[in-house]
Amino acid sequence: METVVLTIRSLEVLLARTPSRRARRSDLQDDDVSSSEVDGVKFYIHRADTPRSHRLIFHDNAAAVVENERFRGRTTLLQRAYGFSQRASQMPLMLAPSWGQFKDRTYVTFYASALGRVESAPRWLAEIQRPSEDVCFWRLTDRSATLDLRTFDADPKVYYDAASRWDDAFQRSRLSFANSAGSTGLADEIALERNPARGVTRGLSYSAWDELLSDGQRSFIEQPPVHSIKLHGAAGTGKTLALEMKAIREVRRAREAGQEPRILFTTHSWAMAQKIDQELHQLDEWGTTTAIDVMPVLSMAEYTLPQDSWASDLRLIGEDSMSGKEYQLARISSLVEEFVAGDWLTFKDNASEGFAHRLESPNVNERSALVWDLLVEFGCVLGAEGIFPGINAERRYLSLGRAPWMMPLAALGDKRAVLYLYEKYVRELVADGLVTNDHVVNDFLSYLETFSWSGRRARNGYDLIFVDELHLFNAQERMVLRFLARNADQYPRLFMALDPRQSPWELYTFSKSERPAESDDAADIGIVDAVTLTTIHRYTPQILALVQHIHRDFPALELGQDWEIDISLAVSSNENGPLPIVSTCGSAAAEVIEVFDRASKPLANKGRTAIAIVDERRFAEFRVVAETRAARGVQSVSVISSREEVDNLQYSQSSLIVAPAEYMAGLQVDRIVIAGFPHTQTFGANLGHARRRFLSSLYLAVSRATTVVEIVCSEDYGGVPEVLEHAVQRGLAQLTKGRVA
Repeated sequence: METVVLTIRSLEVLLARTPSRRARRSDLQDDDVSSSEVDGVKFYIHRADTPRSHRLIFHDNAAAVVENERFRGRTTLLQRAYGFSQRASQMPLMLAPSWGQFKDRTYVTFYASALGRVESAPRWLAEIQRPSEDVCFWRLTDRSATLDLRTFDADPKVYYDAASRWDDAFQRSRLSFANSAGSTGLADEIALERNPARGVTRGLSYSAWDELLSDGQRSFIEQPPVHSIKLHGAAGTGKTLALEMKAIREVRRAREAGQEPRILFTTHSWAMAQKIDQELHQLDEWGTTTAIDVMPVLSMAEYTLPQDSWASDLRLIGEDSMSGKEYQLARISSLVEEFVAGDWLTFKDNASEGFAHRLESPNVNERSALVWDLLVEFGCVLGAEGIFPGINAERRYLSLGRAPWMMPLAALGDKRAVLYLYEKYVRELVADGLVTNDHVVNDFLSYLETFSWSGRRARNGYDLIFVDELHLFNAQERMVLRFLARNADQYPRLFMALDPRQSPWELYTFSKSERPAESDDAADIGIVDAVTLTTIHRYTPQILALVQHIHRDFPALELGQDWEIDISLAVSSNENGPLPIVSTCGSAAAEVIEVFDRASKPLANKGRTAIAIVDERRFAEFRVVAETRAARGVQSVSVISSREEVDNLQYSQSSLIVAPAEYMAGLQVDRIVIAGFPHTQTFGANLGHARRRFLSSLYLAVSRATTVVEIVCSEDYGGVPEVLEHAVQRGLAQLTKGRVA
């Protein structure tokens, strides 16, 4: 049987290359990865590896996943293996409940992909070697070849052979890199500096960052934790860093007072939770992270709810709120299409004109907004009220009052149509044996108000709760937070960071369904201070000026309270850079050529470039060109075509990223080229939504760059948008002439 040994870094290279299936070179043939075979064991070692790097041993058919480019679901399987390996140093090992983890002795099995991604529902059988933290992937199993973990015993000789041959393979890799042209220590150092895994901490400790904090960050971190604080800040102001440092600061403060605190740091996804956990360990100098639990709210629900809360044969859609919403949106979208093509005629005569227009509109944006509204209505209204298919469902639903944040349903026919869709949605989920994150969160809320939780609360609750990206939490998820506080007799102390400009979900709903009123916040969590971070660390004063302009140019859009960050007071801590460029082309075809010409020009610091497509419907025009360039070896390109692929960017070394703008939250590049605008002169019937979506995507794209912003428009799509035309008039951007044809 074959054995293949990788390191974390060489697996990162493999994952970064697999999306380009037409690449001429084999996946692991890379200037930064050396391959060798020692006594039948194959090794892939990265240039930046050390003799003590953690090793990943793939054996039996697990090795075939690495070596066989045509292995079904290969990228998805290896992404899950990568995620498991990243957690190998955790004690105890904590996986998302949806991974279906089972343990016996030193062995663990878990689903090798997210629900539905690979039809055979395969499972990795792995073992973490202690104390080395090497990971052995012994086998990949599926329904056709089940395995009893209790009777499984791996051959210890396999790991011994791999470990004993490591030194020889490592020395061969050093010799290979020394003989390769252009290899210098300086190049390795530059690659390390650009390693996205270092995240917002930049590899610095708490003490080092303490000397670099802005006044706003320091004020937030040093404030005594006597009541809740909302931390507002535009992209790049260091909100997450401030949250992380305050969490560490509060553990130290409590321990200095002779107390041992319990702190929860929660976010919307496991990918973000893992990133925050790594950054906390990077910052920590005093062992404070032992007092901080980092996990998504959904996982908090799964770990806390009694085991019999739902039937054992029900499977959870997604492993966190983000992935769960993606699956639900896809199902609801299909349901709406089927409904419009069939049963809608039964309801149409009694429906309002506005609701009928939304259902029947050919506009993709309007249909997406409707699907998102339905998701919120299903989870935060019907589900929250405990309404399920049955005789009394219609009576209960029709009697509910409508709040301003709910989707507009002007006629009884509108509500009956929504209820029909909901009942069909729920019945299909039950038939498929599925439960959604909304159902789990609603069940969790019910449990948190029971006597059972009241008895556990003092032991299992938290003294302080930190929430990153609050704007991604829906109303029900926000409500959960107040019940997780340890002391039921006091207001909970929540420290929340938000910047709704970065939220792809709020683009669908004007944010109304995602944000409780401020008065509700006060009723739930007491006094809430607002701290606004105004020092921008990410980008230049010129980019900041354009971001400020976008915010100021549309003051009448009523973007909502959480949008009212006083960005007019923001200043950039960076040196001056070039003025943003707005280039106009004669046609859409010329626009595409212009975009890639600009993106291919070398940067002085050899940094990364991203192409952000504002209107996702135009993404295909640019994707084809990007994949062609990658296949021909013209440029190293990462094409991000779904939200599930965003996590790959943390280990991608591609010099160019191409993606819809709304997928770029959290990304930082040296240069951004923005293109693919909708027809900005006619936004259509859903004017407010479309314009807000456009401005949010534009803001998000501009704020990804540290130094260079280049915007390309075409006459086919209305030329230069008004907001950018005003920026040129005010001297905040430079207008240039692009290709004509």
